[in-house]
Formats: sequence, C-alpha cells, structure tokens
Amino acid sequence: LFIIARGVAEVVSTEGEVVAPLSAGDFFGEHALLHGTPRNSTVRAATPCTCYELHRKEWQDICADHPDIRAAVESVDRGRDSSS
Repeated sequence: LFIIARGVAEVVSTEGEVVAPLSAGDFFGEHALLHGTPRNSTVRAATPCTCYELHRKEWQDICADHPDIRAAVESVDRGRDSSS
C-alpha cells in the first residue's frame, strides 16, 4: 500500500488515459494488498511525489491495533472496484 505524502499522481488505464488524480493523503495499492492479487492499475507521478510504503506485515500490525483503518481502506477498495 502506498500513501501519498506530497505531490500529485495519476491513475492510468491500460489505454493510457488518466482515470483519476491522486494527491497528498490519497493511497493506492490497496486492492492487491487486501486480496493478494496482482495490481489492477498503473499509478504515475504527475509532479514530484513523496510516498510512504506499507508492506503486508506492517499492514497486518496496524490492522490488529486499528480495525477501523482496515474497514475504511476496504470501503475505498469496494468503491473503486464498483467504479471499474
């Protein structure tokens, strides 16, 4: 899971079209993390970006202590999945 701390990124379709902008506070990579599947989109930096990266073990530790965070990320994942 990647969290954008600074900058602007873009979700890009397989056809190369910008599907959605992402900025500070937004995250991506949740679908692969939650479902153990390969990534299903490409994200590219539109400006210089600083991102935080959470690996699966870190994610599991956070979710054990803060199940509300997992629920919020799952909700975003469902919303993104239904808009595909």
